[in-house]
Amino acid sequence: MSNPSAPIHLGKPCRNFNFQTMLSLVDPKDRREKLALSNYVGGGRGSIILIDVETHAGEQIPLPADDGAWAMAFVGDRYLVVGTDLKEGLVCRLDLTNREWAEPLHNAKTTYHWNVAQGLDGHLYFTTYPTAEVLRYNPIEHTLESIGRPTDVAGNYYSKEIMASNDGWIFVTGGFEQAFVSAWNIESREWTTVAVADMGLRYSIKDVADGCLYLELEGEPECYSIPSFDRLPDKAPPSAEEPIPSRQKSSTPGMYGFTTVLQGRRKGGDNTGMDISQARFIKRLRDHRIAGVAGQEYFIEDETGDRVYHRIPFDPPETVIHASLVLDSKGDLWGPCSFGQTIFRYSPADGSVWNSLAVCNQMGEVYGMVSLNGLLFMASYAGGDHVIYDPSQPWDQHNNVNPRTLDKVTDHICRAVGRSTIGPDGAVWSGWRAKYGTYGGALSRVDPVTFELSVWNDPVPGQTVMGVAADNEHIYFTTNPSGEGIPVKDNEPGWFGIWKPGTGLIAKHEMGLGEVTASLVVASERVFIVQWDRLAVFDIPTKSFRSQIGLGDPCTKLLLLADGVLAAFTKQKVTWIDVGTCTIIGSVHLEMGSFGAVATPDGRAFYFSAGMDLYLLEPKELWASRSR
Repeated sequence: MSNPSAPIHLGKPCRNFNFQTMLSLVDPKDRREKLALSNYVGGGRGSIILIDVETHAGEQIPLPADDGAWAMAFVGDRYLVVGTDLKEGLVCRLDLTNREWAEPLHNAKTTYHWNVAQGLDGHLYFTTYPTAEVLRYNPIEHTLESIGRPTDVAGNYYSKEIMASNDGWIFVTGGFEQAFVSAWNIESREWTTVAVADMGLRYSIKDVADGCLYLELEGEPECYSIPSFDRLPDKAPPSAEEPIPSRQKSSTPGMYGFTTVLQGRRKGGDNTGMDISQARFIKRLRDHRIAGVAGQEYFIEDETGDRVYHRIPFDPPETVIHASLVLDSKGDLWGPCSFGQTIFRYSPADGSVWNSLAVCNQMGEVYGMVSLNGLLFMASYAGGDHVIYDPSQPWDQHNNVNPRTLDKVTDHICRAVGRSTIGPDGAVWSGWRAKYGTYGGALSRVDPVTFELSVWNDPVPGQTVMGVAADNEHIYFTTNPSGEGIPVKDNEPGWFGIWKPGTGLIAKHEMGLGEVTASLVVASERVFIVQWDRLAVFDIPTKSFRSQIGLGDPCTKLLLLADGVLAAFTKQKVTWIDVGTCTIIGSVHLEMGSFGAVATPDGRAFYFSAGMDLYLLEPKELWASRSR
């Protein structure tokens, strides 16, 4: 198809903050107490944001490179050291006296750092992905070395939590093929395996005290003597010496909903003695007030429990548009932001843009999104949350009013890679991947009137639900043998399943070895199913596969347009398919590629996202050729 219509650029509507870590420190430049927040910018460059806890004035310092930084430490009352993510995995040192970065350091194959702790030797120790190494950094000499992997299991990609003790030990957890806890002795420079557990389980480091290492394995306490690391089954952990209670309890506890965090009984590491996930986002200030991050805001809580929320004193940066795009009944376009757990609205009528605060307490991002009855129904990573938002009502997420996070009925799920659809029963159905370190998935259903949530784990045992679609009778879904944080089982086939609401799984069909990608579409009594670089076509009346359509490149998304045209997105091309004849009728090149897409109400154009950018494509040549 020659001279196709050019995409119309509509702007960069997606803006948010995504804070990965927070510290409190005394700024050596002006001796004022400040919060230091590391901000992740999907598709851009992250930054460090400093906020004065009294004046609430802010300063923003771009990272030397990379999207953000999970790991951050303040050392020597002068240096702010970060381990970056998501692409380059750098260790960067900022001299706060002059706001200058030293030349970043890199360890081969590290793409991001998770946590950091300061050892008795004054060095910083970083946990990493995907090699699960631990890196040792000298903050004075600005040198970096690997001290090896704390695990011998090849499928363990993550070293995660890390804690340093006053007697010269570094303790590390990780997984996910096998959960482990290991100890590194600074003096002998040797690793010792402390404990291991099955795939899908997770250790947490709770404390080091009285010659013992206190752990939790999925909530169950364990104790090990140091340095023999013998299990002490009857020894209970000591009570916390200095708790940091958050006096307000969130109605939906999560990464941003705090209960109690331990201040730690030793010096030499900001993580020491804390629940590490919560230690990232809550700190006690010098005057004993509590500071914390809550999505797009931060708060200061005084001794009486009164909490005041503050917006970040900067405009949020442009960031990547993520996953689903939907149109509501008013014609407004909605979509999720890459991380930060926010959504945006773009109004085609006037080009106006609105960006939300965080839609739920858990960190992550929205995957599935459906507009129904004037509400937005969302399925969100990383907590497996189902969230409902009414745009016509005031925003009140802190009290779990609007948006509202539904009660969790399973801890099995993690990421809604299958997105969401409206089922034949009028409910919202979503497809899920199981939690980190486990194979499996789920289908979920949210009643659009009562908001009752139902979840069916593992409709195909041990497989992720990669896509969902529906007609007036059934839910159709695809699966593959992938997992969160663990490798794809390439010796197992993917599956195509048929689910009847009120009955359950009524049929499934093997799709061959390897990974079946996410998208599938129902059209003209057929189901078009992405199978890597081709489409499998399932005939609903005969309950059989009738043909395949080769696309040449891996397909990322399918979108049904008007007049029986199916759009198949591959790399930088959209291929037009006639759903009646199952033949390719043309294509158009998209230089910018595409991730999310949604058809206009008349089906003769579509909006699509490419990185931070939103476009509209009106393929006039396609419709001209269809009318001939």
